[in-house]
Amino acid sequence: MLPTKVGGRARVAASCGELPCGFGSGTLNSMIVTRTPLRISFLGGGTDLPDFFREEEGAVLSSTIDKAVYVTVHDRFEPDYRLSYTQTEICGSVDELEHGIFRSVLKRHAPDLKQGRGLDLFSVADVPHGTGLGGSSSFTVGLIHALRAHLEDGGKKRDFTPEELAAEACRTELEDLREPIGKQDQYVAAFGGMQFIRFSPSGSVHVERLSLPGDMRARLEQSVMLFYTGVARSASGVLREQRDRIKTIR
Repeated sequence: MLPTKVGGRARVAASCGELPCGFGSGTLNSMIVTRTPLRISFLGGGTDLPDFFREEEGAVLSSTIDKAVYVTVHDRFEPDYRLSYTQTEICGSVDELEHGIFRSVLKRHAPDLKQGRGLDLFSVADVPHGTGLGGSSSFTVGLIHALRAHLEDGGKKRDFTPEELAAEACRTELEDLREPIGKQDQYVAAFGGMQFIRFSPSGSVHVERLSLPGDMRARLEQSVMLFYTGVARSASGVLREQRDRIKTIR
């Protein structure tokens, strides 16, 4: 978690992945643990909104950092679902879940889950909710990745590519939940590192991974600091207002 008074330096981080053995493992008594990085956006925020890039190409310059969201998935002997995040839910069916992202992702994969066996799902992050680092999308990417790895471990599904992870996360947030958000957070989290991402009116997304020389990367990391102010807010309200302004202008 970022300190409340002293700033933490931001370091470029890798993409979403399963944790290595020793701390967490892709397969450890059937437990899956994923670590998905958060991000900072340097340029182009707002051009990843569908209402913008449907009319003209959008582009963003973003980078993941060394703060992350962690998700675990584990088989449950009881035929229900136990979710642990800032709250705890225990429900007999997916439709009863209050958490929208959990509910949407599980509904999409429900036919592949073991019949008569529930799941334990747990999520925690290095920073508080509402800090503007793309946490919701990182969580969505990490949850999909963990669930796919869980199904793959059972021999039912292959793992997703970064493109598929990002696209599935976008479907969850933008289509299923109708969140007024853009697409950069999902792609940044799934690919990791520093990226230049273009969004075309056709709906296609092009991701260009930027490889910085070691000295340039070191200077960047030394020049960027993040401070937790103690203020948290939902990005949905801000982005909804931005989306409405785009519609008004056009």
